[in-house]
Order: sequence, then C-alpha cells, then structure tokens
Amino acid sequence: TFLVVAETSNFSAAAQRIGRTQSAISTQIKRLEAAIGEPLFERGARGVQLTRQGIQLVPYARRVIDLLNEAAATIRSKPLDGPVRIGIPEEYSQTVLPAALAAFAVRHPAVEVTVSCDYTARNIAALERDELDLAVVFDWSDQRKGEVLCVDPTVWVTSMVHRLHDLDPLPVATYRNSTWARDFALRSLEQIGRSYRIAFIADTGSGLKNALTAGLAVTTLS
Repeated sequence: TFLVVAETSNFSAAAQRIGRTQSAISTQIKRLEAAIGEPLFERGARGVQLTRQGIQLVPYARRVIDLLNEAAATIRSKPLDGPVRIGIPEEYSQTVLPAALAAFAVRHPAVEVTVSCDYTARNIAALERDELDLAVVFDWSDQRKGEVLCVDPTVWVTSMVHRLHDLDPLPVATYRNSTWARDFALRSLEQIGRSYRIAFIADTGSGLKNALTAGLAVTTLS
C-alpha cells in the first residue's frame, strides 16, 4: 500500500488500484507511520508527497516486496530433482561460476550436479553429443545460438614487477593451437607493428597467469 500511494501521490487513486476503500488505505498508512515513528507523507490539497523518511523507506519497501514474491514463487514451484550436467570454461572455474553452482546445489539438494571444466570447443562438442545439458562458452564470432550472459573484454596483462612489456621483441604467453589467439590477440600486436615472440604456450588460463606472475611473458586475459 505504501508503494502504491508513493507512486500515485493520492490515497483515492491508490485505493482504486488496490481495490480497497480510501479510509482503509489511510488507516494502513497511519499504522505504518505509527510503527516507524515518523511521518511518511505530507498531506496537501492536491494529494500527498513523500517526506524525507518516506523517501528513505521506498527502497526497503521494494526489497520486502521482492522477497515476498521470491518466497511465494519458491513455495509454489515444484522441487527440482535428477541429474544435470554443466560445462564451464576453465577461465571461470575459480570465479563466479563455482559460487553460483554451489548456491544452486544448496537450493535444490535433490539435483545431482556434475560440472565439466574444459575448453569451449570441447564443451560445445560434448553438448552436441548430448554429454552435457548446458554449457557456458566463449564465442567471439557471434555464430552460436544461446543466451548472452555477459560481454567479457580481453586485455593485455603485464607484471609491473618484471616489466616485460618494455622488451623488444615482446615475450608473449598464448594458448596452444588457438585460432582465437592467432586471429585476435597476436593480430592486435601485428596491427600496431609490435614485434613479439612466443615465450610460453599453455592449454589453460591458469597456465597463462603462471607465466605472467613468474615474469616469463605478458599475456591476454579476460
């Protein structure tokens, strides 16, 4: 009721929207103000306006409504069970995805989650062979069908301790047999006329990070 009155700035309009009488709306607001101990609206001839305390209450009221809606949806929804096989990129294996999958497992304990941490190409192939139910993958060609979760830029990364970016040719750590590295990362150096040499080759993002922190090469990371 408070949020509808705040939106309409009018007890009568709020009553019509909620389907209650104006006196009932007024009583509810008075009870809320009594509970908080502060006035929430300034009454005037043309309606009502939020007080400073009312403005402060708005985001909290919205959070309360969101929590109630989430609770109702959770209670109404049928429990999930059975196996689900998920493929995730190695680059995300220590960041957001493990926490999300762990939270899912707590919320749906009857679901048997199996996670495959692998390269994008292998996860896509496993998806096509029906060995995975869903996969989070990198796609730089905009050819894949699916939902875009985020746009994750790739940047060149160097160690300010080792300062290998000052060397010529530039020592570079790159993925093994990667068309992406060839067509994007290394080509970006070629486009600016920067000479480089391949100093470290790895199969995983963690391998590239190791080369970076050890002072063996600069590299590209998401």
